[in-house]
Amino acid sequence: MKKAVFLVIGALLLFSYGCCTNKYVTKEEFVPLEQRVSKLEAQSAAMTTDIAQARKDASDAKAMAADADKNSQQAVQIAQGAAADAKAAADRADAAAKSADAAAAKAAKAFELRQKK
Repeated sequence: MKKAVFLVIGALLLFSYGCCTNKYVTKEEFVPLEQRVSKLEAQSAAMTTDIAQARKDASDAKAMAADADKNSQQAVQIAQGAAADAKAAADRADAAAKSADAAAAKAAKAFELRQKK
């Protein structure tokens, strides 16, 4: 089987060589084909460059998204800390207000007692 394949390929090569030497295939047929191949190679190179740039842009965007996520997580932590501090300050203010109310009531009683004397 292998011998038959090699014989067929060999025969095709011999016949194709004969076509080229007998000027069945001329420069007029090669030049447009060569131009088309050159154009396709240029397009392929441009596409390769575009793909590389797109990959770089995607990588940059991914890095920026990761940074944004990290920054947002830090902002959430800071906001949670600020909320806890605000609650603690509000609790202290309530305690101070109650203490001030108690002191005012005490002062009012003391004033009334002095007035009675």
